[in-house]
Amino acid sequence: MKVLLVAVVGNGNFGDEAMFKAVYKTLIDRRYEITVTTYEVERAKKRFQDIRFIKLSALSKKEYIQGFLGKDVLDIDVSNFDSLYVSGGGNLNSLYPSHVFNVYLIAKKFKKKGKYVEFRPQSVGPFFGRNKAVVEFLVNRIVRIPDTFYVRELLSYEYLRRKHQKIKLSRDDAWDIPIDESVKLTNEKYVGLCIRPWKDGEILVSYIRNLTIYLQKHGYVPLFIPIAYEGSEKYIDNSFLKGKVPGIFLDDLVKIDTLTPEMIKGVIKKCCFTVGMSYHFSVFSLSTGVPSAAIYLDDYYKIKNLGLYKAFGNPELVFKVPEISSEQLIDRVMKTLKD
Repeated sequence: MKVLLVAVVGNGNFGDEAMFKAVYKTLIDRRYEITVTTYEVERAKKRFQDIRFIKLSALSKKEYIQGFLGKDVLDIDVSNFDSLYVSGGGNLNSLYPSHVFNVYLIAKKFKKKGKYVEFRPQSVGPFFGRNKAVVEFLVNRIVRIPDTFYVRELLSYEYLRRKHQKIKLSRDDAWDIPIDESVKLTNEKYVGLCIRPWKDGEILVSYIRNLTIYLQKHGYVPLFIPIAYEGSEKYIDNSFLKGKVPGIFLDDLVKIDTLTPEMIKGVIKKCCFTVGMSYHFSVFSLSTGVPSAAIYLDDYYKIKNLGLYKAFGNPELVFKVPEISSEQLIDRVMKTLKD
C-alpha cells in the first residue's frame, strides 16, 4: 500500500519529531510504502536522511478561496497513493489557519477519490480573532472527512464529541517512543523544567525565578530541558530565561540538535519530578512515570495541558500562572511525592 503522510517535520521540535517517528514506524511495520509531505523539506532531510519527503506548499489567499470553492489547487497527485495519514498535532486552530486550509483540501481530495483517510491523535482549538468563524467551520468539516479521527486529550474530545460521533480518544503517538538514557548527567536531585516563551514573558520570568529559587532551597537542581530547540528566541524553550533564573540548561551541557526525542525522554526520566508548559514535555514525563505538573497562561495550553492531564494524568497538577504562587505549586507537587 502506498501512503501519503502529512507531518510537521524539520521545525526543530522534539514533540513533532516523536509523533512523526511513531506513526512512520507503525506504517513501515505494516510494510507500507510511505511518502511524507511537509513544509520544511530540506531541514527534514537533515534529521531523517532515508525518508522520502515532498514539499507541502503554503497556498496563496486566492488559491485557498479557489480550493474552498472546489477547484483543485494542490499539486498532489492522489492517484499515486492508496491512503492518507495525518500525523498528530495541536495545529487545528486559529494560530495556524494556513495549515488548517491545507489539511482540509488534502483530506477532501483523498476522500473524494474514495481513499482511506486517518488523522492520528489531534488537539483542536482555540478559535479566536478575525478568522475564528472560518477556521472553526473548517476544523469541524475536517473532522467529518476521515474514516478515523483520533483525539489526544479530553478537552478537545469533549468539544468534538458533541458534534462528531466517530472520533476516538487516544494517547498521543509520542507516548510510546522508547527511552534512550545515553545522555550523561551528574548525580543530582534534578527537577526538569520546560518553559515556552509564549505570552506575558515578564510574568513567566518572575514566576520561574521564584520557582527555581524555591526548588534550590529544598535541595533540588533545576534542569531546563527543551522540546522546541531551534528557530527564533521566541520559539525555543527556556532560552529567554538564561541569565535571569538559576539552574542548569541542557543546551549548555550537550549540543541539542544531536539529540533525539528518545534521548530527551531519557533525560526526563533522570528527574525527581517535572514542571512544564510544553505539551510534549508533559507527554514524555507522564509516559516515563515521572511525577509531573503542567502550567498554562491561555486557552491554547489550557486545552493541551489540562486536557492531557484530565485524560491520562492528575488534573489537580495543572495550574494557571500566576493564579497559584510558584511556592504553592512546588509544595503541591512535593506533597504528591509523599502520598
